Amino acid sequence: MDDEPDVLALTATFLERENPDFVVETATSADAGRERLADGTFDCVVSDYEMPGANGIEFLETVREGRPDLPFILFTGRGSEEIASDAISAGVTDYLQKSGGSEQYTVLANRIENAVEQARSRRLLERSQRRLREVIDALPHLLYIVDETETYLLANQALADFHGTTVEAIEGARVPEIIGEPAAEQFRTHLTDVLNSSDPIYVPEVELTVSEGETHVFESRLFSHELAGTDTQAALGLAVDISDHIDRERQLQETNVLLSTLFDTLPVGVLAETESGTVLSVNQRLLDLFAVTGSPSDIVGTDSQQLKREIRGKLADPDRLPDRTDDPTMTPAPEAARQLDLADGSTFERSYRPVDLPDGMGHLWVYRDVTEHTERKAELGTIVDRLENLHDATRDLIRAEDRETVARLVADSVRSILDHPSNVVRLRDGAVLRPVAVTTGAKADLGDRPSYAIGEGFPGEVYETGEHRLVEDFEACERDVDNGPHRSALYLPIGDHGTLSIGDDSPETFDTLDRTLATVLANNAATVLDRLAGERTLRRQNKRLAEFGRVVGHDLRNPLEVARTRCRLAREDHDFDHLEAVERAHERMETLIDDLFVLARNGEMPSDQDWLEFGALANDCWATVSTGAATFVNEADDRIRADEGRLRELLENLFRNAVEHSSTSPDSQARQNAVEHRSTSPRSQAPEDAVEHGGETVQVRLETTADGFVVADDGPGIPAGDRDRVFEVGYSTTEDGTGFGLSIVSQVADSHGWDVTVSESTHGGARFEFTGVELEQ
Repeated sequence: MDDEPDVLALTATFLERENPDFVVETATSADAGRERLADGTFDCVVSDYEMPGANGIEFLETVREGRPDLPFILFTGRGSEEIASDAISAGVTDYLQKSGGSEQYTVLANRIENAVEQARSRRLLERSQRRLREVIDALPHLLYIVDETETYLLANQALADFHGTTVEAIEGARVPEIIGEPAAEQFRTHLTDVLNSSDPIYVPEVELTVSEGETHVFESRLFSHELAGTDTQAALGLAVDISDHIDRERQLQETNVLLSTLFDTLPVGVLAETESGTVLSVNQRLLDLFAVTGSPSDIVGTDSQQLKREIRGKLADPDRLPDRTDDPTMTPAPEAARQLDLADGSTFERSYRPVDLPDGMGHLWVYRDVTEHTERKAELGTIVDRLENLHDATRDLIRAEDRETVARLVADSVRSILDHPSNVVRLRDGAVLRPVAVTTGAKADLGDRPSYAIGEGFPGEVYETGEHRLVEDFEACERDVDNGPHRSALYLPIGDHGTLSIGDDSPETFDTLDRTLATVLANNAATVLDRLAGERTLRRQNKRLAEFGRVVGHDLRNPLEVARTRCRLAREDHDFDHLEAVERAHERMETLIDDLFVLARNGEMPSDQDWLEFGALANDCWATVSTGAATFVNEADDRIRADEGRLRELLENLFRNAVEHSSTSPDSQARQNAVEHRSTSPRSQAPEDAVEHGGETVQVRLETTADGFVVADDGPGIPAGDRDRVFEVGYSTTEDGTGFGLSIVSQVADSHGWDVTVSESTHGGARFEFTGVELEQ
């Protein structure tokens, strides 16, 4: 359509010349165009934009009101982004600007052919989808597709009617929501079998109850179903209502019709043949995959060898694909996903399964185009290899014992992970970044590498900012850099410890994955260097703490012993009441000294861990504690990996705390909300008095768990408000408690890398649970 008759005539002439199948009718205005459309059937509209009255876009909007799918091409001499945008918004099929010469009509003819063909293809696809939906919904049996998460991907109208709902309500819902949990449990078993074996499941009788309470009996089949383009497993289910046995044959026949229809629409190529090689069935998809001429009906009933020869002829190496059914001495066995490389570069997978037929054995072949999947898998394999190298490098870094080893491992790892042999690791030394690890490639390319001050050069800037720097091409870099043959480089900070420099001879060589892997490697190295620095600090602290323990144990114990001796001598001459209080003070001082010494020693990492018989060791610990009438139930029959001396301290403190906490002696004050009283000192008599008072007894139980052990009692327990504080140094609820006992327990656990929590036992007492423990039976 164009308002200039000469242009119309010329365009029509050229179009019909370009394609003799074209029949071109013209109109000079939008009104005339609407009249022509109303009177006839057209495949495409070509319209100018600038015309008297309604312009081309306004005419397009009118056409779209009644013919939304009719191809419409805007062919205009006035072109602009605004017009193109308006045309697209109005639903134009294509937009072409007029130009000089006859070539524009060739382009226009091609655009018309493409637009019409695409419109016809869409209509055919929609018609096929509607017909498939009509076929599925017309089936009187329950048809569905369920994926591995028990979610309905497809349901037909019969299934919806049976459950008194709609197809839309079922699709997207899970199986238990539709059929109920009891029936879903039985279905789940069959679904798992199908997905694991790919073998179809036949269930002769399944009972389902409708919402009105009426029970129906179904004959159910479940098939493995491949969802094209996904890795999701699914199953196709078909259930036939056999409640009325009179209709059984009719229902089975309709089922076979449906399966045949589904077979023809499968996204994979399928070939079924008899034992003698006669083609039973073949679908169009198989012929399309291998570009075989003819139709499925032409091939059914023929010798399958002819079709197989055509298939082999399309392979890159036909001799590498023997037919496993050709040898009569060979018992066919299922074959899953054998890769076939075609001469044109495509990749297929072939699966085989023998099938039982009424007249003997049959053969079923399934072919699937996996070209895109194979390419993605190859790319993924490369990524996985690099990630595995990164994992190995990280594992080696964790075992490193000094900064120099870390630097060397990082430099070596860049070569294996990123395939960049030229790199340098610099570590901070005061205010300077010094090269510590220089690969052979870097030395060959750049010679000896310099040190940089903080903020100097790319390495110094990266260290100062904490952000990586990528140089895509040194030739485009304004800065004068001694880059040798390198065209690109990547600079990364290694925490606050140094930098990693990676160079390459090609420009723009570092992609996103390279940068990500390099960043992870640098961060892992920074973490290890942080740990090494922390370990150096911790060793210094432990050394000072051990020295403090020795001072406490020696320099304070000697004058204390002198004071105790003087006090005993004074009591022999003058037994004053005040001297008894002095002796008790001396006892408490000795207990504090013992506990401080143990507390200081437990701050160090245990260096002598071994596998111990847990139950026997616990019995020894119980025997060394004054327990009075308390009882011990030992259910620990595992072996435990620990430092024996420190594990004894932990158990003895827990046992003593449980016994003293549960005593009814008014002297001990243990029943008055005491949490713990003392540590490992055997000299304090107050706990012994409390235990031997002979009041209410307590039972202490030791048992192992999946990753640890539990010590629990049936005493008064620990108030919930105190449980967050019981492990604090100095915390005690009794006058004679040192406040160290449970703190020692916590430190022993920490030194082994265990976690400990406090809660209430099943009998209302205290329950201490330790996790992260190495145990073996």
